[in-house]
Amino acid sequence: MASRRECESIIVSGRVKVGGKIVYDPALEIGDDSRPELDNFPLIKTSEGSFSYVMLNKPVGVNSTMKSGHEKGLTIADLVEYPTRLFPVGRLDKNTSGLILLTNNGDLTNSLTHPGGKIQKEYIVKLQRALSRSDLQKLARGIMIDDRTVDVDDVRAIGKNRYSVVIHEGRKHIIRRLLGAVSHRILELKRIRIGTLAIGRLGLGKWRKLKDAEIQSVLKLSNNNSN
Repeated sequence: MASRRECESIIVSGRVKVGGKIVYDPALEIGDDSRPELDNFPLIKTSEGSFSYVMLNKPVGVNSTMKSGHEKGLTIADLVEYPTRLFPVGRLDKNTSGLILLTNNGDLTNSLTHPGGKIQKEYIVKLQRALSRSDLQKLARGIMIDDRTVDVDDVRAIGKNRYSVVIHEGRKHIIRRLLGAVSHRILELKRIRIGTLAIGRLGLGKWRKLKDAEIQSVLKLSNNNSN
């Protein structure tokens, strides 16, 4: 349901129970009959065929968490009513809209969010002003952020002050920081693609199950990213 590091934080924060008792030790060994729970929801070991996969077109102003009733407003849990408990694969900040993948496949989540991954993500950005030739050259060479270069796979104009930006980086606010490094302020930011999974015509605030071909494509992407 999350990366290994995130799971450790969840356990230490007291959100996990085993046999009805809160546990705080991520290294605790448990058996198949231990009845673990997260936020009072039973965690059930599932087979590959019983995993669920959903895509959401997140609006601006919605928090990327599956905890409803969030103190800071609407969350994706308020938009996606699904019988199985799902978790987002990565996040979008509150002021960013677009594609979020949700699943209960923890291995897939770990693979797609791994820091060393090379999975492309495509964003549509609207800027206050156009990128200059110098800006484009700097982006093509890569931008140093936090002592590490962010490689930009592609940047192309798609309208007045509007661009498609493709990267395979997953750090927090990375697109905003990337464009900020060349002195540009983003007015609108939307993610439209993760790997081969595209948002297509899915309406803002709407969600749907992934089609079989999309599931196979995402699983293949995950397997390639793990190798």
